[in-house]
Amino acid sequence: MAREEDRKDISVIHDSGPSSHSCGYCGNPIGFHSHGMHAKNLTVYDYQDLLDGGWRRSGTYLYKPDLSKMCCPTYTIRLDVNKFTPSKAQKKVARRLERFLAGDGTAPKSAAKKKRGKEDNNGATQTPAILSIQTAISEAFRLVADEHQFQTQGSPPLSTVKPLNAKQLKLAPKGTEYTSSCPFALFAFLKKNESTHTKLPPNPITLAEILASKFNSSSSSSSSDFVAHAEKGHLNFSSKDAAIQGRVRNNVSTSSDFNVSQTTSTNSPDEQPGSEMEVSMERQDLEIRMAPSSLIEEEYQLYKKYQMAVHGDASWECSQNQYVRFLVSSPLTTVSKEDDPSAPECGYGAFHMQYRVGGKLIAVGVVDVLPRCLSSKYLFWDPDFASWSLGRVSALKEIEWIQEASKLSPELKYYYMGYYIHSCPKMKYKGEYSPSELMCPVGYQWVVLTDSVRKQLEESKFTVLSELPGVKMERNRSYVDEGEEVDLDNQLVSLTAGCVRWGYLKERVKEGSKSVIDSVEESIRAWRLVCGAKGMDIGYCV
Repeated sequence: MAREEDRKDISVIHDSGPSSHSCGYCGNPIGFHSHGMHAKNLTVYDYQDLLDGGWRRSGTYLYKPDLSKMCCPTYTIRLDVNKFTPSKAQKKVARRLERFLAGDGTAPKSAAKKKRGKEDNNGATQTPAILSIQTAISEAFRLVADEHQFQTQGSPPLSTVKPLNAKQLKLAPKGTEYTSSCPFALFAFLKKNESTHTKLPPNPITLAEILASKFNSSSSSSSSDFVAHAEKGHLNFSSKDAAIQGRVRNNVSTSSDFNVSQTTSTNSPDEQPGSEMEVSMERQDLEIRMAPSSLIEEEYQLYKKYQMAVHGDASWECSQNQYVRFLVSSPLTTVSKEDDPSAPECGYGAFHMQYRVGGKLIAVGVVDVLPRCLSSKYLFWDPDFASWSLGRVSALKEIEWIQEASKLSPELKYYYMGYYIHSCPKMKYKGEYSPSELMCPVGYQWVVLTDSVRKQLEESKFTVLSELPGVKMERNRSYVDEGEEVDLDNQLVSLTAGCVRWGYLKERVKEGSKSVIDSVEESIRAWRLVCGAKGMDIGYCV
C-alpha cells in the first residue's frame, strides 16, 4: 500500500525553514544562522541520526546551524567514553570531591581563587548566599522599624555579612557559617534618629535578638538556606542543613556564650567560603538518579535560583512556562528496555539526572539517552555549591554513566556535549575531554580534535575538517550533498489522517494545483538538503 500506518514510531515535524538572529556567544545581532523545525513526534532513532547530522533540540524545537554563515561556528562534538583518558585537572576535580564527601577535612577551594559575584566596599565577595542573607536582614529591619515606629531617616547602615574564617569555625556552634555586626551600627543609627515618641531597644544585644526573630519569620528568609541566631549583639547565620553544606564539625563547642567578636574578623584569601579549610564531617554520599523528564517543583526552584544567581536573570525571566519549554518538554518517544532489549535499564528518551547529597538536590543534568549516546543538554546547580566545580563533576559522572551502560548496551558508547565553539572561551572547555571528535560540517565525517585541528580553527573559524591533511577520521552517516538530486516522490508527508508518500499524494491533487505542488516540493527539497537522506522517512507536514 502507498499509505503508511499511523504509528507512534514515525517521526513528524513542522518545517520552520532558515532563520537568523543574534549570536548568544559574541552578541552579533544577526550572527546566528540556522534551519529549524518543530517536532510533533520524534523517535529516539531518528533523533540520533539527526544529531549525527549537526541538529540539536531545545524543547520540541530542533535546529541545525549553518556554520559557513555564522560568526561563531558550532561544531558537533562527541567523545568515545571507552577511549577517554582523564587529564590531571579532571583527576584532581574527582579526587577533591571524593575527599570532601569522605569527610577527611578538605573542602574544594576553587571559589577562593575565582571570586563569584560582586564585591562590597570592604572587598568582601558577595556570593549569592551572602546577598540573600543581606536581603533578609534588610527586610527584617524594615519590619522591626514599622512595627515599633522607629524613625529611619536616611539609609540604615547594614554592615557586611562575612563568612567565618578558620579560627572562628573552630569556636562556632555547629553549622555556623556567616556573621554580621550590623545590630551595633543599626542601634547607633536608631539612637541618632530617636524621638520622644519611640521606645528603642535598650542595647544592641536586644536589637540583635529582635532582628534574628524577624529574619527567621520574614518572607525574604523563607526561601533562604540559613537561619539567624543572636549572640551578644552579633547576628550569626547557620545552614538549615549544615551537614550538607560541609561545615559540620565534630566535638565543637555549643556554648551560648560564643561571640564571633572574640575572634579575628579578617579573612585571609585562603579562608574565603569554598577555600581549603579544616572541616571534620561524616561521610556524605553523592547519589545520582536518572528521572524521566517531567515538571518537578523542587527542580524548577533550583533552576530559578541558579539562573538568578549565576546568570543574573530577573525572576520574571525564569517563569515556569519558560522552564518547561526549555528543559522539560520533549518530542522524544520513550523506549523501554522491554521494547528494545539493546536499551539501557532506564530505556531511551529524555531524562533529568538528579544529583543529591544527603537527600538535598544540588544539581540537575538535562540529558537525552539515545541508541548510540548520552546527549548532555543543560546543567543547573545550587549556587551554594559553586566551589564543588559541579560542571566538571557532572561531565565526569555522565561519562561514568555511559561507560557503565555500554557494558550491556555496546552501541551506547558516545558522550555528546552539544557544540564546540573554538572562538568562544566558555565553550572550548568541551575539547578538554580527550580524545574528542568534531563533525565536519561538509563531509559529515568525525575528525579527532588534535592540536593541529585547533591551530587550523585559530586561523579560520569555518573549516572543512575532513579536508585537513593528516586528520584522523571516522565515517559518519551519509547525507545529501548540495546539487544531488533528492527523491521527492518517496518522501513521507504527514496529513491529519496519517502519513503517505508524496508521490502518492501528488497524483491525487486536483488539476490546476501545479503552483501548490511546486511550492511544497521546493520546501521539501530545501529541508532535505539540511536533513539528509534519513529525512525521507520522517513525516513532513504539508
